[in-house]
Amino acid sequence: MKKILLILICFLSLNTITYASFPTNDTLITKQDSLQSETTVEYHQRMASMGFDINLCQCIDCQKFKGSKTTNQTSKTVTRTLLNVGLFLLIGILIIGLYLFYLILSWFVNL
Repeated sequence: MKKILLILICFLSLNTITYASFPTNDTLITKQDSLQSETTVEYHQRMASMGFDINLCQCIDCQKFKGSKTTNQTSKTVTRTLLNVGLFLLIGILIIGLYLFYLILSWFVNL
């Protein structure tokens, strides 16, 4: 019994000390990524050099400058659409409810 207990203790202690049968290196070498941001002018110059028409640019700065839809206007459109769908569903539920009320009322009259 003592031998089994000793073997079990040795086995458990060896597993916690070594994880592999070969030498391992614990140092982790990481390379820091740097995010290079460019200005709007640099972005437009790069796009123009690739052959894109800058007049058709749809970036956020160009949308503000051209007066096209901004995020505030699109959120208003989404809100209006959800409101219209909600009203449509409410009217549909009211019509179905009134029809069911009519059916129940006519069923009681026929009894």
